[in-house]
Amino acid sequence: LLHPAYARQVVAMAEGILAHGQDRVSGDVIDIGTGPGTALLMLCELIPELRVNAVEPDDVAIAHLEAVSGIQPRILPQKGDFLAFDAPAASQDLLTSVGASHHFNTAFMLKKSHELLKPGGILCVADEFLPEFHDRQTRLQALVRHHSAYILTTAAFLDRCDLTDTNPDLLGDYEDIKQSLSLAVLEAQRGLIEEAVTRCRALYLRLNECGWSASASSPLDAHVRFFRLEMQAMVAGFDYEVERKTYTRRFLEMAGMNGFQLLEHRRVFATSGTDDWQGGTHVITLRKPEAH
Repeated sequence: LLHPAYARQVVAMAEGILAHGQDRVSGDVIDIGTGPGTALLMLCELIPELRVNAVEPDDVAIAHLEAVSGIQPRILPQKGDFLAFDAPAASQDLLTSVGASHHFNTAFMLKKSHELLKPGGILCVADEFLPEFHDRQTRLQALVRHHSAYILTTAAFLDRCDLTDTNPDLLGDYEDIKQSLSLAVLEAQRGLIEEAVTRCRALYLRLNECGWSASASSPLDAHVRFFRLEMQAMVAGFDYEVERKTYTRRFLEMAGMNGFQLLEHRRVFATSGTDDWQGGTHVITLRKPEAH
């Protein structure tokens, strides 16, 4: 919830759905990779007609989803992998996904979505995308700049607050995050990619060595926990194939290859790059064409 683009991506998604699929929100909807369900709860508040099958494979996330469904009975948790989700072909009017598309084999997710949608059906995806990259070095550079931007933008707002009464150890962790990431971004921008990556890995290790209680003790503690999760995503991007996110133009190329038409694309938060196809949080609305 502290992510600077978390709520605005859901608002943009609701706007895209209502602009292009107003007639498709009254039936059952599938949400792909729902996670703990906070974003989906927001979407259901914005579009009260939705009744959503929330498909999520993770046990911990499903437990959160069940709690959310107690608040909002129109959210129906469905444990399992979306790629194996059992629903008839061409049976769905609307599919949504917030923050999950990069966890999938993108082409497989798009193919499955196209199979499930009726002709004229809508797929709306909100997710983080890196700026364009062309090899390992430019991808590593993109990861450092992209994830650091979310943290440093949030820190700029935090620095306007009075933090004088904060726990000294926590304040030290916060200062370490700001200083280390500022230096890492400068190194990445100057082409010192391996130095930037080494600095970010070391920061993430230091954050993991902190003693984390079950819940945050203060607003700054909550933010530092968010920063640690953002660092975790960055380091996962360095190391694991599943986190090697594609960029926006490539995602749309794959969508076109899988039979989708682009209805709308918006970058709702910019992390790097001057045009709206570069790094940040994007909301993409696609349609399966009507049969002729």
